[in-house]
Amino acid sequence: MLRDGPKGAVINLSAPLVVITPPTSEPYADIIGFLGALIVRIKKHKNYTEAIGKALYIIPPQSPAPDPALLQPDLTFDFNAGHPVLYWYHNGTNALLIEADYGTGSFSLVTIQMTTRFEDSTPLPSPGTVVLWKYRAIYRIRDA
Repeated sequence: MLRDGPKGAVINLSAPLVVITPPTSEPYADIIGFLGALIVRIKKHKNYTEAIGKALYIIPPQSPAPDPALLQPDLTFDFNAGHPVLYWYHNGTNALLIEADYGTGSFSLVTIQMTTRFEDSTPLPSPGTVVLWKYRAIYRIRDA
């Protein structure tokens, strides 16, 4: 800019330094396919070893299996139309055996669930009645 020149002075500005053009195609549109093909190519190389695969995280590190005697389900809950909905993590197990005490003082089998969500459809107590429902659960591994 010209600070103290005549009002009609012509100012020659230099052309922009970088001209940005949009890419002709979406970069890495199929990144999973690209990485999969790259991993196959690496594994087929004549100098590939298991140590290289572990260093590149192609082969995941081995984690010890959880001790079944120490596994305890951590139940969380929510409500859907007043009915409790239970949630938990599989932790490498096959199923969860759920028992409930509907205020009677004794637990009874409710279900064996293969999924990580269970909505208890037991009829709700009559309005004005206070009942404490308790749940307990046991993981099942290989139907044991």
